[in-house]
Amino acid sequence: MFTVISSMLAGMAAGFALRRHKSRWQQHVVTALIWALLFMLGLGIGSNDGIFNSLGSIGLRSAAIGTAATIGSAAASWLLWKKTGRDRQ
Repeated sequence: MFTVISSMLAGMAAGFALRRHKSRWQQHVVTALIWALLFMLGLGIGSNDGIFNSLGSIGLRSAAIGTAATIGSAAASWLLWKKTGRDRQ
């Protein structure tokens, strides 16, 4: 855990120090690292028999949670819209 927090703080410090330097390579490096992390995550899931075998039920639960979160967010937004009277413009 210390390593994760230290890495994050080091990245924040580097970002703060380099914030005035707008370079094009930073976005490409970040994109490449994200793709590498996703690949490694897939590699870890694919090599773990327990996770791979229960992927169907995990996926179903994830879809249910995502759907419920989307419906809940839409309902909360609609209620806030009605409460603030934005539809009376």
